[in-house]
Amino acid sequence: VPFGEWAARLVACTEGGGFDAELEHWTGVAGTAALPVDAEGPNTVAERRTVSVALDPERTAELLREVPGVFRTQVNDVLLAVLGRVLGEWCGAERVLVDLEGHGREELPGGAAGVDVSRTVGWFTSVFPVALRTGTGWDWGELLKAVKEDLRSVPNRGIGFGALRHLGTPEQRAALEDVPAPRVSFNYLGRFDAGTAAPAVRFLTDPGDPRHPRAHLLEVVGRVAGGRLVFDWAYARTVHEEGTVRALAERFTAGLADLVRFCLAEGVGGATPSDFPLVALDQAAVDRLVGDGRDVADVYPLTPMQQGMLFHSVLEPESSSYFEQLVLLLDGVADTAALAAAWRRVAERTPVLRTTVAWRGLAEPVQLLHRAPVLRCAWC
Repeated sequence: VPFGEWAARLVACTEGGGFDAELEHWTGVAGTAALPVDAEGPNTVAERRTVSVALDPERTAELLREVPGVFRTQVNDVLLAVLGRVLGEWCGAERVLVDLEGHGREELPGGAAGVDVSRTVGWFTSVFPVALRTGTGWDWGELLKAVKEDLRSVPNRGIGFGALRHLGTPEQRAALEDVPAPRVSFNYLGRFDAGTAAPAVRFLTDPGDPRHPRAHLLEVVGRVAGGRLVFDWAYARTVHEEGTVRALAERFTAGLADLVRFCLAEGVGGATPSDFPLVALDQAAVDRLVGDGRDVADVYPLTPMQQGMLFHSVLEPESSSYFEQLVLLLDGVADTAALAAAWRRVAERTPVLRTTVAWRGLAEPVQLLHRAPVLRCAWC
């Protein structure tokens, strides 16, 4: 699909109301956009300077490979949880506004099905604001869960914000003009080395017109290169001193290392409501049902027939109406351990044999799909 066709589809999608339902979300983004400054000089390209920090290879490997599974997060969730805390402590705010940058190659809602831009040459970028929680008084687990849910609530991965702001109706554009402009931008670019010694991607070094004003006071850009998670903090030397920005950057990497240690501790972990989109559970219910998340793989609703069977079973616990049991007597089993292992393999490959039902304290009953079979073997 040519770039021009995609752009035309984006215009048509916006004019056709494809993003109208998102307006309430974007106008509700609230938090502080103000940052402490060291001076009141011009924030131009000419004054741009950069402080770079890096996480050591061991912590980097743990953050990329082991940490996401603990709370079912993406790497971005972890990075933004730490960034929000560092900026919040600096600003003294409960929420801090940050611009996030996405790749922009999203599915367009409403009549744009079949637009495949996977082989289209062009710069697809979406920039949108989020209000990062700082989690004052929370442990890393509580903060990570909250940030994860906030990011999952962003509609269509943020592409609608720019569409409404630049292509929307005059009323929509006016409404978004009242949203405070974040003074911090964040972009995690992923792996650059892919296991090789030389970087696979090189940054463009031409900064453009030196007189041009910068859109943000701080630009935080991360990547994995040489086995290390590297972050560049760009600032204007006429607004912030190098020591101020370096202190922030070092607190950020220290926070990442601390969060990694927290996540790898025994018994730490959990899930959030967005992990189970088929059921309506709040965080308290998820914590109670799933615990640290290591045992439960998924949560499903019951079918109407299952609900009816559960209702009658609970109403008449002594009734055998919905109780079926088959008893077999096996002779000549020389290796009972092998039989037990075979039965466990059957349960591992059959989800229904790893499912239990929960209903107490819930508005609607649910099924818990366990990762491992819950079997009790009397002979092994």
